Amino acid sequence: MAQTLESRFPQELVDAIIDAVWDASPSRSDEVKNLSACSLVARSFVPRARSHMFYNIVLTTAEGIQCYHAMCIASPIIPAAARRLGLCSNDTDVIDHPLLLAILELANNIHTLVFHQISWNALPQAVLDTIASYPLTAIMLHDVVIPSISSFFSFLRQCSTREEIELLLSQTLRVESGGSGEDLAVETMSRDKPLAVRSLIVNCDDNSREAIHAILLSASSPFNLQNLSLTQFLILPTNGFTADGVGSWPSLTLLRDAITSANPQMLRSVEAYSLLQKPPPFLLYLPSVELLSFSLSDYPFNMLGFQPIAVLHWWINILVHSEPYNLQELKVIALFWMEEESWIISDEGLKEWERLDGVLSSPKYCSLKRVGIHTSHTTGTDDSTPKEAMVSALTQCMPGLAKRRVLSIQHHLGILPGITLPGI
Repeated sequence: MAQTLESRFPQELVDAIIDAVWDASPSRSDEVKNLSACSLVARSFVPRARSHMFYNIVLTTAEGIQCYHAMCIASPIIPAAARRLGLCSNDTDVIDHPLLLAILELANNIHTLVFHQISWNALPQAVLDTIASYPLTAIMLHDVVIPSISSFFSFLRQCSTREEIELLLSQTLRVESGGSGEDLAVETMSRDKPLAVRSLIVNCDDNSREAIHAILLSASSPFNLQNLSLTQFLILPTNGFTADGVGSWPSLTLLRDAITSANPQMLRSVEAYSLLQKPPPFLLYLPSVELLSFSLSDYPFNMLGFQPIAVLHWWINILVHSEPYNLQELKVIALFWMEEESWIISDEGLKEWERLDGVLSSPKYCSLKRVGIHTSHTTGTDDSTPKEAMVSALTQCMPGLAKRRVLSIQHHLGILPGITLPGI
């Protein structure tokens, strides 16, 4: 008897094939088309294809709510497969739609909540009560206004999950008032706060800094950073830079406060991509970090206090101070404006790269697998001659890392090469 497809392929292989098809699909419409085709191949392909196809719910219009509700009624499998829910409109036709609550009650296996362009006080209490019962593992706030943070904190305290979660804050966040009885003063992190954050990603403009402080670090915040193991900070200034170079310190101070609130022995990954003009008067302590990534820039034209070489020196001091001998990967994003006079391969710059080589070439860094230097010209030009000269100069001044075959130098087009930013 001929073997069936199910008997020839183990389910693990089938699932891997479906995952690869899903990852390779460039758009949502392609996902649906490709996964639908996969589900027709064999019965064993259906569960995995269905889990990807109905994984994400994004509710942005009243028409979309009506359509999705009809699908849920026609096939209860659809809401049961949903794991990610996005409320992406402040329109009352969406927030107050009579079918919204019915959908939320049917899709009760949601793990990730996404709020996009929402004013928190516009959400009905019945909606908040329902989604607070989900087994949440991730909360994402994109461009959210919180008129009264007490309501937001109350929702978080009601959440049924007490496992470690991922928290993502992006775009512009506003906290307009503390609300009655809410203490927004920053305090030392308490272990008793109920929502333990495992992963923290902040991708905001500088105007959101106070809101982030209130959400994460205030005395009334339910978030506990003691188990934080991964953090990515990208905070870009919206009001320009100051000539004294201290204008970018507050953003790094926010990162420092978050790290200080965490257990340094737990923190494994730190990515800091704020445009730092000059080094601040403090160091970060990262003794257990395994992935460290940061950006350097002389933008624009080395004016307004930009000191990328001094900032590189500061990061090397952090390595010397922290002694993170379990470091596995270091990624440096080096941006330069002046093509002919790049700070990256200036005499002072090369001395700092040599110093970095001396630190990381120590036998104590036996776990080190990769040191990646990603250079990029901020104007987006592509000239192979300066690129080759830069790669050659950097390689020659870091012989220890080159000998260990862990050094990788790449030149890119684009402002933040090698960085994966969170999406909605």
